[in-house]
Amino acid sequence: SLALKNRSEILKLVDDYGVIDATQLQVLGKNLLDLSTQKNAIGNDPVSRDKEIDFLNYQIQEIETAKIVSENELNLSIDQLVEFTAIKDNAATVIRVVNRLNGDDGLFDQLAAAISQLPVSGRFESVKIQFNQLLDDCRSLSSELDGLAEFDDLNDERYEQLESRVFLLKNLATKYGGSLETTLAIAEECRQRLKHLISSSATLDELEEQISILKL
Repeated sequence: SLALKNRSEILKLVDDYGVIDATQLQVLGKNLLDLSTQKNAIGNDPVSRDKEIDFLNYQIQEIETAKIVSENELNLSIDQLVEFTAIKDNAATVIRVVNRLNGDDGLFDQLAAAISQLPVSGRFESVKIQFNQLLDDCRSLSSELDGLAEFDDLNDERYEQLESRVFLLKNLATKYGGSLETTLAIAEECRQRLKHLISSSATLDELEEQISILKL
C-alpha cells in the first residue's frame, strides 16, 4: 500500500506484471535528461542572448570602423597635432611681424622715409647708400620670412583630419578602458564572445530538435 503511493513504483509493478522491458525507455529518459541539462547550461533565454549578440556586434563594428593602426596611434597623433599647432602659431606670429614691417606706414616705410631725408652729397652719401642697401636686404629677408610662414590649404586639411582623428581615438579610448591597448583587447574579447554565442545558438537549436524527437 505504501509502495502504491509512489508513481514510479506503480509503473514498475505494471511493467513487471506485464513482463514489459523498460530498459529502452529508461535509456531514452536518461538521454532526455542529459539533453535538457546541456540546454540549461547554455541558457534558455533567446531574447537576452539576441540582445547580447546585437550589442557585441555594435561594439565590434564601432572599434573596427575606426581602423586603429596600433595601440600607440593616439599618442603619435597627439604629438603630430601639437607639432602642427606650434607651426600654425609660429606662422601667425611671423605674419604679424611681417605685416608690422611691410604694412602701410610700417617700419620699413618709416625707415625709407628717414633715409630719404639724408643728404645725397658729401660724406653722407656713402652712409645713405649703405642704409638703402640694408633696407633692400631687410625687405628681401622679410619676403623670405613671409614665404616660410605660409600654411597652405593642404596643411590646413591635414590639420583638420588629424584633429578629427585624435578626437575619435580619444573617445574610443575613454569608452573602452582608457587606452587604445584596452580598446583593441576588448574588441578581441567581443569577437570571441560573439563566436561562442553564435556557436551556442546553433548547438541549442540542435539540442531542442533532439529533445523534440525523443519526446515523440
